[in-house]
Amino acid sequence: MTNSKFQPNVTWATVTPSQFLANGTTRNETDIYWIDTYTTYTDQQIDAILTWFKTGRRGLLVAGHIWYQSYSKPNYDIYAEYSINRILWPLGMMITPSADSGPAAAPTLSPPPMEWQYYNNYFTTKLLSNLKLNISSWNVPAAFNPLISRNFDFMLTWMPPRPRTFPTVTLMNGTVINGSDPYASLWNTINAARPNTTYPLPGPKPTNITDSLDMSIVMWGVRNGNTVGLKASPYAAIIPGLAGTNTSRTNVALTILCNYSGIEGNRLFSGAGSDLWRSTGLYAVPGQMITINVANASAVGAGLRIQIGAHTDDLSSKTTWARLPVTVSRTPLSANGTLMGSPLGGLIYVLVPAGKYLGNIQFTFYNVIRAPYFKANTTTVASWNATIRNYPGPWAELETSKFIITVPAIAIRNLTNPLPVLNFWNQILDGYADLSNMTRDRARAERFLVDADISGGWMHSGYPIMAYNDTGVWKELLDEPYLRKNGAWGPFHEIGHNHQWKNMELGSQTTEAFVNIFSSWAMLNVVNATANGTQWGHYDEVANMTKRAAARATYLATGPNWSANWSVWTALDTYLQLMEGFGWNFYTRLYAAYRAMNPNYTSDTAARVQLFIVTTSQVANRNLVPFYQAWGFPITNATRANLTALALPEWVANPMKNVTTTTTGHRRHLLRAALRGMAH
Repeated sequence: MTNSKFQPNVTWATVTPSQFLANGTTRNETDIYWIDTYTTYTDQQIDAILTWFKTGRRGLLVAGHIWYQSYSKPNYDIYAEYSINRILWPLGMMITPSADSGPAAAPTLSPPPMEWQYYNNYFTTKLLSNLKLNISSWNVPAAFNPLISRNFDFMLTWMPPRPRTFPTVTLMNGTVINGSDPYASLWNTINAARPNTTYPLPGPKPTNITDSLDMSIVMWGVRNGNTVGLKASPYAAIIPGLAGTNTSRTNVALTILCNYSGIEGNRLFSGAGSDLWRSTGLYAVPGQMITINVANASAVGAGLRIQIGAHTDDLSSKTTWARLPVTVSRTPLSANGTLMGSPLGGLIYVLVPAGKYLGNIQFTFYNVIRAPYFKANTTTVASWNATIRNYPGPWAELETSKFIITVPAIAIRNLTNPLPVLNFWNQILDGYADLSNMTRDRARAERFLVDADISGGWMHSGYPIMAYNDTGVWKELLDEPYLRKNGAWGPFHEIGHNHQWKNMELGSQTTEAFVNIFSSWAMLNVVNATANGTQWGHYDEVANMTKRAAARATYLATGPNWSANWSVWTALDTYLQLMEGFGWNFYTRLYAAYRAMNPNYTSDTAARVQLFIVTTSQVANRNLVPFYQAWGFPITNATRANLTALALPEWVANPMKNVTTTTTGHRRHLLRAALRGMAH
């Protein structure tokens, strides 16, 4: 039939995939076929559509998305399970659950712009394979190389592991293919294009697909724990490293407690949503498969995962790569006898999701090597010195129920007794638990791990906490006499971040300020108590009253301008004055008050400031408005009225009592400016 919406002599009809398959005349007379991403196409329908398209002068219009399906089935296989991709990949395209840069307008030029052909991964892999076979040179304009690399990385990010068993497929012509690999065409094309050389690391981030494709394929294998065609990567020598060449493999049986209640989501920087990692003290050799058996049927398909590797920071966005950007493999424990492997290898962990209470599970790991692993209250110092610290795995772990340290094995080879340093860290973690009004019996030990590079800063919080693999950092983690004398502000600080509470954040300026209440507690109560007057790092900002007063005077002399200048050390001075006035227990009680609130109280920063003023006043049982006013805090009339109604006593010992700040008019201007600043 004709339709006025189309050009003259254009006919259209609704034809289902089954009708399209059954009617050869319809196929021969069709120039453009419009299909969607939601239909499940049979193998015969896929074959019919591709055969029709490849006869030439045909157009295939595809509409839809698969992001909704990815939510309803998180462990989807975007290639094998979403049949639309089995149509599109032979044409050089693939639909993924997320967009790289969002929808793009169709080209208005005829012919289309040159770069459009380089969005087609099938096309570019053919160019690469021709280059590899010396059939043609790489004549792609340099400006398009980043585009090609990004598109390939994006596609491989979503590719699942290759199946070890393949379905039976019956083609349109009746041919039956037993055990066909739905990935065969895709991977044959990719492997044909894979370079024979390895891009050297450390080095600049590669922008040319001829350099990056090999790394992209290795990272795909790492992400998925892929075992088909598994082989060791040369990049394993950087991170996580190699064991001795003659190291023998072994099979190890372990009992692992697979209970995890989870931690509070309000611990903003702690990686609260992560699964719990259970250490095994075992190491997977690069390029070799391991097998995991479980004696408890209840553990299979219960949400447990096996992880190879510990270095979870993705460095893909960095301009220089000190190691392969992706190094960690994870596989669901979906069967007894789960197979897994990694081109890089690494320490082996059992991952337990929050809310799982499976009890003690008996695991057996096959084809692994042992790594140095000291677990307090389980490992004896005698066995540590006799054998364990000399195990061949290149990474070591020291563990208590509160803190776990992961460092290169070379860092602990001469550590004869891990207990003193572990006891030191337990003391720190218990103090932080007390400050933040949480139980000392942690649901999850905090982890601290060193790496060749990290995603940001010199150290960063999370699970695990990350730092550079540097001998100075080793000292700050492992040298108990040094720690007792000098402390370790960096680790103290990052562990503190893992205890910060979301609703106590008063804007970005407090993120790096309030955390130092924890660092200050550690320095004043653990280090200073045994240091005989040693002036540790940041002593001046914490314990030198003369220098604190001078810095405070500088801040006050210009306003004070709370929204612009109240941050880091200035803000710490404010927090320390509250501690000095009301004791360390003030913060324990403050955390208790916040924990009792609705955890989703507010995401509005200005409202959080007012909440903090009121709550701290209630905890101190003093009206703290004059104190915060002297510091230049924006204080609303509603907050003033609220605290007046509470009739709290004056803080007689207010250290800011005699501070003269600004005129009333200027203060009102300052309040408006501060509130405007927080609204952004």
